[in-house]
Amino acid sequence: DKCVNMVITSPPYWGMRDYGVVPSVWGGKPDCKHQREERRLPRSGGKNKSDNPPGTANDKRNQSSPLRTKGASSHFCRECGAWKGSLGLEPTFDLYLEHLLSIFDEIWRVLRDDGTCWVNMGDKYGSKGMGVTKSLNLIPYRFAIGMTDRGWTVRNVLIWKKPNCMPSSAKDRFNVDFEPVFFFSKRKKYYFETQRTPYDKPLNRWGGDKLKADGLSSWDKGTGQDTYRDRDMRPNPLGRNKRTVWSICPQPFPEAHFAVYPEELCQTPIKSGCPEFVCKKCGKAREKIIEDGEDLPKGGGASIKYANSGLNLSPSSTLLTKTVKAKIDKGYTQCSCNAGFEGGISNWIGFNTGTIAQSGLQNHTSGGANSGLITVNASGDGCRSELFTFALGQRYRIEAWVWLIGGGTVNIGSVTTSTIDFTTSGESTTTTGSWVKIQAEAICVVAGTSRIKIWNSTSTDNFYIDDIVLAKIGCVAEYAPKGIGDATWEDQSDNSLDGTVVGATAIMPDDWASFYTDYSILGYHALTNQIIIMRDCTGKWSSGQDYGDAFLIDMDTGAITTGRRVFTKGIAYSNFSTDWGQNLIIAEQTSSTSVTIKKITDEPQSQAVGLIDIRTADIEFGNPAFRKDIDAIIVTYKSSAAQTNPVSYALEDNDAQTAWTRLTGNFDAETNWEKLVIEPTPFPCDSIRLKFDNPSAAGYIEINDVTIRYTEIPEALS
Repeated sequence: DKCVNMVITSPPYWGMRDYGVVPSVWGGKPDCKHQREERRLPRSGGKNKSDNPPGTANDKRNQSSPLRTKGASSHFCRECGAWKGSLGLEPTFDLYLEHLLSIFDEIWRVLRDDGTCWVNMGDKYGSKGMGVTKSLNLIPYRFAIGMTDRGWTVRNVLIWKKPNCMPSSAKDRFNVDFEPVFFFSKRKKYYFETQRTPYDKPLNRWGGDKLKADGLSSWDKGTGQDTYRDRDMRPNPLGRNKRTVWSICPQPFPEAHFAVYPEELCQTPIKSGCPEFVCKKCGKAREKIIEDGEDLPKGGGASIKYANSGLNLSPSSTLLTKTVKAKIDKGYTQCSCNAGFEGGISNWIGFNTGTIAQSGLQNHTSGGANSGLITVNASGDGCRSELFTFALGQRYRIEAWVWLIGGGTVNIGSVTTSTIDFTTSGESTTTTGSWVKIQAEAICVVAGTSRIKIWNSTSTDNFYIDDIVLAKIGCVAEYAPKGIGDATWEDQSDNSLDGTVVGATAIMPDDWASFYTDYSILGYHALTNQIIIMRDCTGKWSSGQDYGDAFLIDMDTGAITTGRRVFTKGIAYSNFSTDWGQNLIIAEQTSSTSVTIKKITDEPQSQAVGLIDIRTADIEFGNPAFRKDIDAIIVTYKSSAAQTNPVSYALEDNDAQTAWTRLTGNFDAETNWEKLVIEPTPFPCDSIRLKFDNPSAAGYIEINDVTIRYTEIPEALS
């Protein structure tokens, strides 16, 4: 609790983007078993083109998002009302705000009483099923009001103005080129370092740096304005107080997700709310001291008149004193704990006999003095960090800003390269006299600890360091072939989604019997709440038996999809694993050197004739006291090829192959959603199951909505 000085964040906007994270359960009862029913957001995000949005090269993550293609899925529990889904994909903005505000309740808990919180949030226009059509939902301002209801104080509404904003096709409104940034505090008194901007142009209202002394107007009379003539209009050499409209261009950042805010937007809040030094004992921030300097001269000569004017002026009023004080930076406050202060280099020490000390050189982002001076030893050794713990298979990036004073080559790397080798991939610089960023990326190959080091490899000249960051990065997307027995499978694609899958184990045919009975492998797909069973993968099936089948069981609906002969006879497979994006994956090894990593997706796959098998759960209609006469079945489908009579039914939960009866009605070759209405001779049942297959052509089938029309038949109960 109360351990953080400042928070800046831009939470997912409502209904804008599916980031592919694992859904969470919100609200409800923790002991409920959750009987879920699905609700989808309307499709959102624009047309699904390869070049949309502009400048996003190969951004398949954004283009194939379910939010764009078919609407993001979420589920409510019919029993306790819990919602399962990802923040920002709630079916209503009221529910989104409820979830978001609950997160900020936790931010309140961890934020110090003198801390600040900065939130960037965009709005969304209403559309069908998502607010009032064509109206701004005003979500950022509803959020701000909700924050004040919880005790937060809104200190500013800042405007992030985007000079190069995205174009809009709207013809009946203006193009929106800004987003609000809310500045919150917990208490009336909090840490804040005033940010100033230089006087970089003439003050046109007064014609220059000083108010013109020549001439008086009738407006001056009786107002005291004549005393301001010849006044210095720029009394503070530190500049004027920063305004609330910030013009900052959006900045691409391919290493992260699609919708990032620019680093420049974060700099002013961080400088304002993050103290450079805090007390080592109590954590109190060390604040800058700005004192009045010498009096700045000003003309006028009317002080006697205004002293006798009866205006009840303050004795310190400039109308009487005719003075303006210059402002001078006098350093920092002290703390009564007398425990000393720690700053941005508190986690770094000299390496071998190299030393590190707080430097008077301003940091690389300008303003402040929080860089570190590295005095190297005869071997060029500089500084090293504290011990960091690294997780097996995780990719990390280390970056630092350095200023080389004399000559040589400054490098970045790791001390224990057997754990994680930043040294091999580490960048270096020979640039002197200016700030340069160097970085390195590496994957942890042995779980454990290591230190980061920065040194001069070719000289004994000293250097400065600043803003050192160690971060986890990456997300697995495509996989480079590696031996299936390896502990990791590494992504080496060029899509900026670097990462590694960890934990999959090679399961060879002789071992499978002890792994799962009947030579089957089981996996759970967390993103879709589905279980997949891969059956008979060893090549030990009997003559005429199906092999390599995959069964997909939807835990929300009970529906089962079967893929016949999906896996190949005589090939070794791994058990299922999960990548960093929570995708279910499996490795297929066709030789000692060739491995293919396959990801379970919901994209339709073409199958040979008769190999598609999609079955619903047993549908009981919820009223056992009545039998039903079925008179129509309506199916919404897509099919890559025409299929003759692809719909079958079975009654009373009878799943035997001989129990299925084909209905008359054909699928056309349609890549857009099409509706098939089947009206058979009415037949009675207590419950019914439906099956969809491809009896007449190879291809794929997708099923969306199924409607069963029936009438109830009263029946006496024994």
